Amino acid sequence: MKSIYKIFRKILIPLCLIGAGVHWYYYHYREQEVPMYSVKCIHNEYSEVTRWYLLKRKRKEEIPSGLYDGPWASEKFSLTSNEKQLVRIGNLDVANADFFKFTTRSKNKEEIYIDRRTLELKLEESPIHSYICEIRNPGEFWKYVIEKLKIEKAQLKI
Repeated sequence: MKSIYKIFRKILIPLCLIGAGVHWYYYHYREQEVPMYSVKCIHNEYSEVTRWYLLKRKRKEEIPSGLYDGPWASEKFSLTSNEKQLVRIGNLDVANADFFKFTTRSKNKEEIYIDRRTLELKLEESPIHSYICEIRNPGEFWKYVIEKLKIEKAQLKI
């Protein structure tokens, strides 16, 4: 009886722990989204119209999986919203050498295109709503979110 207990303690318990660790790594850790980069987009015609987006990728992939905007894009935006409550506005639908196509989560399933060569962002392939973007680091996106969040919350107080 003692030999079975020793085998269980010395072999099976470590194997179970290793198995649980491998499962966590493949099915949780690698599926987490991490910031890839942010894009600062300026409207083609109106230079005062600026939009920022954060592109996140899954740890196991090299291409973005989602497009995020600040908390003010949420229907549940309130004075208690904070900068960590980003809104996923698009899921990656198509990725090729020319463009990324994101499909929005809205009822209309609108499409957002980012040209990979020119970094032009188009909403629903409409030239009226096109933006010229530049890649920035995620830290600049977070600074923008904090500043805009203060402004948006101040407008809610009024």
